[in-house]
Amino acid sequence: MSYQVEISNLANRADIDADLEAESAAFDTMPQPLQAADPALYNKLMAAKAARQQVES
Repeated sequence: MSYQVEISNLANRADIDADLEAESAAFDTMPQPLQAADPALYNKLMAAKAARQQVES
């Protein structure tokens, strides 16, 4: 990655973070077929996602 791209990303970090958060929220509202097909696996994945989010914040 070039320095210019990295500097641009850092300069626009708030916008990028907001876009990623919006995409994550949109994904979370989508139907989750795994939830119906394999509830145990779905719950395990959601627990891992929550744990990762706690570490990141």
